Amino acid sequence: LHELADGVYVWIQPGGESGVSNAGVIVDGDGVTIVDTMMVRSQWEPFAEAVKALDLPMRRIVLTHGHIDHVGGTKAFPHAGVYASPQTSAVLDQHMPIDAYKTFMSAFEDEFDDLAELGTRPATHLIDGAASLTPRVEVLPASGHTDGDVLVGISGVHVMHMGDIFFNGSTPFIDLNSGGNLSGMIANLDAVLSFLPEDSKVIPGHGPVGGKKDV
Repeated sequence: LHELADGVYVWIQPGGESGVSNAGVIVDGDGVTIVDTMMVRSQWEPFAEAVKALDLPMRRIVLTHGHIDHVGGTKAFPHAGVYASPQTSAVLDQHMPIDAYKTFMSAFEDEFDDLAELGTRPATHLIDGAASLTPRVEVLPASGHTDGDVLVGISGVHVMHMGDIFFNGSTPFIDLNSGGNLSGMIANLDAVLSFLPEDSKVIPGHGPVGGKKDV
């Protein structure tokens, strides 16, 4: 875990290609909020151990969208509430297309059978509007990469998780099969730029931490 600000940590997976996403942790008065959980055991297991080492209650998981490379590790945090958009919740309730995952992300083919057996957790709370989940954690529904993206801002420290609305250093991907659309992606990037302070740190779904210039 790399601390970006007081009590705000990021877990960056180098490379940023398909199946290699980022995650984060925000410390609040009642415990921690986890943002995304990556995909297969080799990714989420060391992350979960690092979060456990903080020795704080794991209260919430916020999922930025429903793609498996962001939600595959939800069962690593069995006592945390799972906060997601209605669209992401619907994805979590569906059968995993494991054969498609193996074809699309062949580098992880050997791990997908384990993922299929383990499964993911369903959403326990729906994000259907802008809300403050804690004094520090603010969520904002968005769209573009999919039709159920969620942005996560951390108040007071100028840090934002943008999920796959923002790819840093790699080609952005819009999932038309999940309701993604170019105009929504552009509109949300423009909206973020309109209120993002110049000294902000922006956590992409894939790639290194960036700033306003990168967005």
